[in-house]
Amino acid sequence: MDSLYCLTCGAANPAENTFCFVCLRALHNETSEIENPTLLRERYRILTQVGVGGFGAVYKAADTWDVEQMTKIVAIKQIHLHGLDPREAIEVTDAFNREVVLLSSLSHRSIPHIHEYFTDPEHWYLVMDFLEGETLEQYLAQRVSRSLPLDDVLDIALQLCNVLDYLHTRQPAVIFRDLKPANIMRTPTGQCFLIDFGIARHFKPDKLKDTMPLGSPGYAAPEQYGKAQTTPRADLYSLGAVLHQLLSGDDPSETPFRFAPLHHSDSGGIAELEALIMRLVETDAYKRPAHIGVVKDELQHIITLHKDAEQRIWRPTPRQAPSPLTTGYRSTPSWTVTTPGGHGQDQQQFMDNPSRRPTRRMFIIRGLAIGGAVALGLEGVATFFHRFESPSAPIPAPPSLTQANLPSTSNPSPPSIRNMSHSLVSLYSGHTRSVLSVSWSPNGKLLASASADKTVQLWTPFRGSRAKDLYTYRGHIDTVTAVMWSPNGKRIASGSADTTVQVWDSTDGSHAYTYQGHSQRVLSVAWSPDGKYIVSGSQDGTVQVWDATSGSLLYTYYQGNAQAVKAVAWSPDGKRIALASNNVQVLNAVNGTQLYTCAGNGQMKDVKWSPDGRYLASADADRWLQIWDAVSGTLLSSYFDPDGRTMEAISWSPNSKYIVEGSDDASKWVLDRAQGGFTVGYPDTFPFTWTLAWSPDGKYIATGCEDTKAQVMLAP
Repeated sequence: MDSLYCLTCGAANPAENTFCFVCLRALHNETSEIENPTLLRERYRILTQVGVGGFGAVYKAADTWDVEQMTKIVAIKQIHLHGLDPREAIEVTDAFNREVVLLSSLSHRSIPHIHEYFTDPEHWYLVMDFLEGETLEQYLAQRVSRSLPLDDVLDIALQLCNVLDYLHTRQPAVIFRDLKPANIMRTPTGQCFLIDFGIARHFKPDKLKDTMPLGSPGYAAPEQYGKAQTTPRADLYSLGAVLHQLLSGDDPSETPFRFAPLHHSDSGGIAELEALIMRLVETDAYKRPAHIGVVKDELQHIITLHKDAEQRIWRPTPRQAPSPLTTGYRSTPSWTVTTPGGHGQDQQQFMDNPSRRPTRRMFIIRGLAIGGAVALGLEGVATFFHRFESPSAPIPAPPSLTQANLPSTSNPSPPSIRNMSHSLVSLYSGHTRSVLSVSWSPNGKLLASASADKTVQLWTPFRGSRAKDLYTYRGHIDTVTAVMWSPNGKRIASGSADTTVQVWDSTDGSHAYTYQGHSQRVLSVAWSPDGKYIVSGSQDGTVQVWDATSGSLLYTYYQGNAQAVKAVAWSPDGKRIALASNNVQVLNAVNGTQLYTCAGNGQMKDVKWSPDGRYLASADADRWLQIWDAVSGTLLSSYFDPDGRTMEAISWSPNSKYIVEGSDDASKWVLDRAQGGFTVGYPDTFPFTWTLAWSPDGKYIATGCEDTKAQVMLAP
C-alpha cells in the first residue's frame, strides 16, 4: 500500500490516515509545489519549495537519516543544468563549485553550514542547514518607511562586521562580493546570516583585475566592474551601501554610486555613524577604511556613545509597588495593554504588508538568488560540530565596567580575574542539536535540558565525569526553546517553536496538558513561586498568564510593539512579572498592568530577578549587562563588553551577590555585584553559550551550548 508522507515532519503514514501519527498535523489538507515527493540520494524527502532563482530552486527537506530516527530539516539548493548553453553551464558550474569549496572551509555562526553536495545527470545539489526567517530585503519591504530603527541598524551592522572580519582574516582572505539585503537572512530573533556565496572568491595579491565583472548594481564597488581586482575593501563599500539603505530607506540600485547625505540627530554617535557610512561608500577604494577591523572598532565606539546618550536622557517614572498576588485574576479570555513603542519603532507596523519589490538580478551572471531559508530552523542557529577542547583553555579579557549611578558600595577597581580553568564537573552529550534551556530541580540533584532536537532530557550530573540520562520527553513536534521545573519539583513546563507549552510529570514524563494560547513560537516560561500559575512569552509579542493546574487563561498582556518576548521571570514574592523584549517591562502579576519600563539598549536577551527580590538584571544583544532597582526601575549599574560578545543569558547566585553571564563567543563571566566588576572567568570550551542556571545550593553552574552539549561547572 502506498504511503502518504507528512509535509511537516516527513513521516510515512498509511494512505488512509487523515492526521500524521508522529506530529498529529493534517495530511490531506496540506499542499506542496512538489507532487509525490521521493527521496533524493535515498535520504532527503522534499517537503516544499522555499525559493526560486534563474538557474534553480531551494527546497525545504527532511533528512531521514538523522540519528535516533528524529527527522532533521535541511535546505537543498538545486541547480538545473538541462537546457543551458555551454557558456551558461560553465558559469553555473563554476559558481556552484566556488560556493561548495568556500562553505566547506568556513565555520561561523553567521554562515550556514554545508552538509554535503551531490549530482544527477541534470542537476547539482547542495545540502545546507535550514534557517527559519526571511531575507533582509523581504523584512524591509514589510515596513512602510523601508528603513529600520537606529538600534536595529547598529545591531545588524555589528553582526555584519563580525562575519566580514572572519572572512577577511582567513588565509587567503575571502571576499564576499555580493553583500546586499537579498543575501542577508534574518531570523525571528534578529540574527543575521550571509547566504549565496556563488560569486565569493579568495583574494589573490598578484592579480591586476578580476576575471570578469560580478556583483549587484548599487551595492557592488566600482572596482567590481572589471577596472581593478576586488579587495576586501569592496565588501566595505557594499556594507556602507546596505547601512545607508537601512537608515534612509533609499534603494542604492536606483541611483548607483550616489548616496544622499543622512540627516539624523547630531547626538549620541549618530553623526559619527553617518560619517563612517559616507567613508565606506567612497568610490576611491583607498579613501575607505583600511580594513573591517577599523570599521568594527569605530562602530563599537559609536554604540557606546549611543548607549551613554540614551542613559543620560532616560528618567524612570517610579510606580507604586503592586498589591500581593491573590486568586482574584480576571476571568475574561484575554485583554490587552498598549504601551509606548521603543526608540525608533515603526508606528505603522500593523498595516498590511506591501507587495515585495521585484527581485534584482546580478549583472553578467544570473546567479541563483536564494530568497528562502538556507540555514538551521531554530531562530537562526547554525549547528556546527566542534571538538571538545581542554578545560584548561585560556580565557579572554573580561568585559569592562561602565559606571552609571553605581551604588555607594561599588568598587570601580574589582579584584583580579580568577580563572576557573579546571571547573568542569560533568558533561552531558545526550542531545543531537543545540541546548537552549536548562533548569535545575528544586533539590538541585537533577537537570532538565531543552534542545533544538525537539526533546527535553532529564539527567543527573553527579555520576562521574559523564552525566547520566534518566529519560527523554518527546511531546513536542518542533524545537524546544524553554524549560522550567515547578517549585515543588513534581511537574515540568516546556515551551516550543510548535507554539505550545506542555506540562508533564517530572518522574515519568507523563503528559498532563498542553497550553495552546500563543499564535507563534513560545520563547520563555516561568512558574509563580507558589506553583499555582505559569507565565509564557512568545514571538507573537504577548505575555500570557494561566492556571498551572488546568491551563485556563487568566489574562494576556500585549506590549503594543509586536516585538518577541525573549524572557519572562516571576519575582520571588510573586507580586510582579518581568519580561524582556525590546526593553524590560515589569507588570503587576495580579492583573497584568504595567508598573514601569526599564529603557534598555534594545533587543533584550534575558532578564532575571535577584533571589532577594531587590534587583533586576538584564542582558542585551548590544553587549550590556545592566542592574536595575526592582521597586522603581532605576538603573543602578551597567557593564559593557567592548570585545564583540553578545550576552545571551544570565543567572543570579542564590545569595544575590553574583551574576554569571554567557555570550555568543562561548565566554562565561561572573560579576560581583558588590565589588562592581567581573571577578571570575571560565574557559571557552564550547561555541555559543545559549543558557545558564545557577544551582539552588550555589555550588554549581549549568550551561547549554550550541554544540549539542550541556555542562556543569563548579561555581566560584
